Amino acid sequence: MSIAEATGSLLELANRIPPSRILTVRGNLSNDIAAHVKRKLAEMQREEGNILFVADSIGGHFSAGIALYDSFRTSSQMVIGKVEGIAASAAFMALQGCGIKLATANSILVIHDTGSQDPEPFFVRHTTTRGEFMRYHADIFNTLSEKVYRNHETTLDILRAVSSFKHKGKEVLEQFLDTEHRMTPEEAISYGFLDGII
Repeated sequence: MSIAEATGSLLELANRIPPSRILTVRGNLSNDIAAHVKRKLAEMQREEGNILFVADSIGGHFSAGIALYDSFRTSSQMVIGKVEGIAASAAFMALQGCGIKLATANSILVIHDTGSQDPEPFFVRHTTTRGEFMRYHADIFNTLSEKVYRNHETTLDILRAVSSFKHKGKEVLEQFLDTEHRMTPEEAISYGFLDGII
C-alpha cells in the first residue's frame, strides 16, 4: 500500500466516526477539561466503535496531558487522535496515547519540557522566626524541584516509548525539550510521533 493509499484509508477511518464519538480539546488543556474528556471517554467505551480525539490546543497542565495519555492508551476502544491546528505541550503528550495519530497538513506540533508547568499551590504561612521562614521556603523549593525532575523524566519516558528514538540515547529528545521544538507533520512522522497527514 502506498503512503497516499494509507493516508487516504486513515482519513476515511477518521471521517466515519459519528459526532457522538468525538472528543475535542481547543485552547488551554486544564485539569478540569481533562476530567471532562475522561468522563466522556468512559461513557463512549460502553459501546463498540472507534473514538476520535480532536486537538487544537496550546497545551496546559502537565498532569492533564498525562491523564489523557494514560486514558487513551488504555481505552477499550481505539482512540484516533487528530490535530487541527496545533498540539503543543500537554496536548502533544495526550495525543501520544492515541492508537492512531493524524494531523492536518498545516498543523504544528510542539514538544517542550512540561515539567515545570504544574506547580502545586503553596500558601504563605505566618512564620515567627527568620530560621522558620527560611526552612519553610527551602522545603517548598525542594518539593518543586523534585516534582519538576519527575515530570521531566516522565516526559522523556513517554517520548522514547512512542517515537523512533527507542534504541537511541535520550540526547535528541533532551534537546527537543530544552529548546521547545516545533515540528511540521512531516517531521513528526519521521520521528514516530504521527502516523499520517490528512
